[in-house]
Amino acid sequence: MTPEQLAEKFSSTPPEAFVGGDIGCKFFRLTYQDREAVLKIGHDEDSRAEIAANYQGYTSMAALFILDVVGPEIFLMSREPRALHYILMEDLGPDFRSSVSEENEARFMGAMTASFMVAYDRTKQEDMAVSVAWLEGIKADQHRYFSNYLVGDGVLTPEEADEVLALDVSKIAPPYVAWATADLTPDNVYIRGCQAILADPKQAGRGVPLVDVAMFGTLSEEIYAVPGGECVRECSEMLAEDIAKLVDAPNMGAFELGRARQFALSSRFQFSRRPEKATEYGRQSLKLIRELVEEYGA
Repeated sequence: MTPEQLAEKFSSTPPEAFVGGDIGCKFFRLTYQDREAVLKIGHDEDSRAEIAANYQGYTSMAALFILDVVGPEIFLMSREPRALHYILMEDLGPDFRSSVSEENEARFMGAMTASFMVAYDRTKQEDMAVSVAWLEGIKADQHRYFSNYLVGDGVLTPEEADEVLALDVSKIAPPYVAWATADLTPDNVYIRGCQAILADPKQAGRGVPLVDVAMFGTLSEEIYAVPGGECVRECSEMLAEDIAKLVDAPNMGAFELGRARQFALSSRFQFSRRPEKATEYGRQSLKLIRELVEEYGA
């Protein structure tokens, strides 16, 4: 069965193919049981891996009992061997990045704050060991981004890449953890009325959501420069303050680590297209890491 045939099987109206993402999945808008829906299909190795990651993401959100709060309505999911892998879900419309404007940015961020704080409160759990281990993973990622990509691109020296290793994450770790993904972007958040929804998630669990919110605000204003980006960043910072109180964070170091993470990621993916921006973002990431190490070094 082809992706087109699968879309026709589920739809009561002619399905409409559209382009979404950069991972090779096939996308169709269709009508499923009188509901507007989107069908995302994995048809080769890479796109099947994307469907598998999303499958794990949604099931992990369900395990945390937050799929009803910040997740879309899923109609069907399938990962049968030697067949097309797919997710059939409600059509959420345009994502945050493409729909935010100076007229709606405050409403959008209000919806995101309300929805996400419910999810964070519902998943809050006291566990310093998990908090430290999760941040150690973020630190290890940062060193890997620096060493494997930014050094190779000539943005950083090997010695500069190693500076992050001096960060003592136990000094910025909150005693409570909550739902966290380390992959929260304006491309994957959708606003529906007063609710914010995360689509195409990777596997989630409990961690330090200050990192997520920092990445979202940094990406919105300083990388994507979305309309109303300054308001989005300011609202992200206010949301971070609410999260910090919820998890009893000792400081905002984890938030700054999230900003450094996003700048490093953006540097990595910008080098082939805008090398000057890659250098700017990479140096900004290092600057943030140096400030963190100065204050919270081992």
